[in-house]
Amino acid sequence: MKKKLLIVWENPYSLREAIVPIIPKLAEKFTVSLILSDYYSTESIINSVKELESNHFIEKYWIVPDSSKILKHHFYIKSKLKLWKKCNFDICMTGSSIQVLDRYLMSCVLSKHCIYVCFFYSPGYLLMHEDFVK
Repeated sequence: MKKKLLIVWENPYSLREAIVPIIPKLAEKFTVSLILSDYYSTESIINSVKELESNHFIEKYWIVPDSSKILKHHFYIKSKLKLWKKCNFDICMTGSSIQVLDRYLMSCVLSKHCIYVCFFYSPGYLLMHEDFVK
């Protein structure tokens, strides 16, 4: 049985660049679910997510209203907490640990046994370190 991987991503543009290309490979070893923030998502980004689902690379996805619509954002998250908790994710991969959605997940959804991975996808910071570049 595959472990359950939850990918949580606030920025749909970087999702498409950094995460979508690796999801098929992740799906070989994990049952993948995705929570995406609808922060000015384009139709093509949403279609990319739907295609991942139709190709069985992701099992489920949720699109959370962006945080600029603060009440909708909080009420949507609150409405999904029990469902997400029942999913009993083994691993959570996100680009942050400080966004509202991340804090809800860490406090109300993820078990103490869930591995929380903050995936830093931009190599720019790493390239500033000469030893790493070598």
